[in-house]
Amino acid sequence: TFDLEELGRLVTPRTKLLSVCNPHNPLGRAWTAAELSSLADFAELHDLVILSDEVWSDIVFEPLVHIPMAAVSPSAAQRTYTVVGFSKNFGLEGTRVGGLIAPTAEDLQQCLRASATDSTAGGTSVLAQVAAIAAMAECGDWLLKWRRHLSSQLEYAVARLNRMPGVAHVAKPQACFIIYCDITKLFKGPRPSEAAEFADEPEEMALMQYLIKVHKVAIIPGLSKFFGPQGNSRHIRISVGTSREVLKDGLNRLEGGLKAWMMASK
Repeated sequence: TFDLEELGRLVTPRTKLLSVCNPHNPLGRAWTAAELSSLADFAELHDLVILSDEVWSDIVFEPLVHIPMAAVSPSAAQRTYTVVGFSKNFGLEGTRVGGLIAPTAEDLQQCLRASATDSTAGGTSVLAQVAAIAAMAECGDWLLKWRRHLSSQLEYAVARLNRMPGVAHVAKPQACFIIYCDITKLFKGPRPSEAAEFADEPEEMALMQYLIKVHKVAIIPGLSKFFGPQGNSRHIRISVGTSREVLKDGLNRLEGGLKAWMMASK
């Protein structure tokens, strides 16, 4: 969870906004009502606007349900701007379409004017708008099947990862279709010779480049350039948002790469 005392130490007179990832990427946490309420109270105490990133809101696994930040209290509703999307739930990444829910209609109009979204320069294409409307109106059954598929994918991937060398125990995420793995045990000696060209890179970045070059599989290292100044080094993020066939092949490649890396350190 989060540390409200630490958050309080980070607030300065210049602080205007509290950004919340709900559910959390990359940890796959579905925040509880109590946790969100404590954040809402914190924002009210410090008079902060809340920006709630809820693009993963449809990917929360049973028996849990998604709880919108704006729904936890009247105060939260009055200060929360909620961002939603259509990429994680309906696979519409290429359409570049999303949504914003603001406290009031005037607040929404101010955001649209500031972002030029209401103009031809910054607007969303007609095709993207039609796709988003169709997804919301007609694809509820597909979304249910997609979420069940992802839950099964996560169970399979977690079981595989927990048998891989150098990977600490992994638990099934509560939300999202990503897994964040601790690979600290992997870095206890020299790197494989094939990774020599990445000698100037941090270990996690060198591993990423090595896996792409030699084993043809991509991961995201838990570095600050990807996950902010508090990013968890010696972690990797993988996605299971694909077919079982592709996921199995990807995990086979990842396992082969991790084994080869471990062998080089012995």
